[in-house]
Amino acid sequence: MRSCTTFALLLLVRLGSALDFSRETVENGENCLTKVERGNDVSILYKAFDDKGTLIESRFVVTEALKFRVGFATGKMAQLWNEALLGMCQGEVADIDVTTEEIDSEHFPVGTEMKYTVEVDEVIVRGKERKPPLTIENFKLMDLDHDGILLKSELREYTVNLKAMPTTKNNKMVDQVVETFFNLYDKNKNGEITRNEFTTVHSEL
Repeated sequence: MRSCTTFALLLLVRLGSALDFSRETVENGENCLTKVERGNDVSILYKAFDDKGTLIESRFVVTEALKFRVGFATGKMAQLWNEALLGMCQGEVADIDVTTEEIDSEHFPVGTEMKYTVEVDEVIVRGKERKPPLTIENFKLMDLDHDGILLKSELREYTVNLKAMPTTKNNKMVDQVVETFFNLYDKNKNGEITRNEFTTVHSEL
């Protein structure tokens, strides 16, 4: 189950729109030679506060650190980390202010101001020779009828069946995964991804 969950997170491809947030450094990092860039693997600790200053979530223990690759996300909450962490140093602590309309919070009214205190615990810089962790074997798994052509319906069914996200077949998050994946890999925009398209785009990333 762990491998399915990991792959689901890697499948969540990059989104483009910028979010409206502010970031203020609270504590400088001990290693400013290593700054967060797209493609880095990072480990972060954070606390979340609502507009009244009430602590609503805390992952400020190393064993509970959130780990992911910067630049790969779906949904605005994940995209916030992608954008807000850029340029931060390893060890740096910052306050990030954002409203719920920017992060699509399901627990607070639209427009609620949220604050995240974030520490960049670790930054792993990957070499240019490293490719995004999607392989031809992944393509074969997603190509449910094994005809060498990946359709949106196949990718949608595969993503739902992973059960790695709290979702249903009608969840907008799954639709967003499918659309962003096809925007990246469907070179001729015909609604299908061939094995050749997949490997060609993969080699260019």
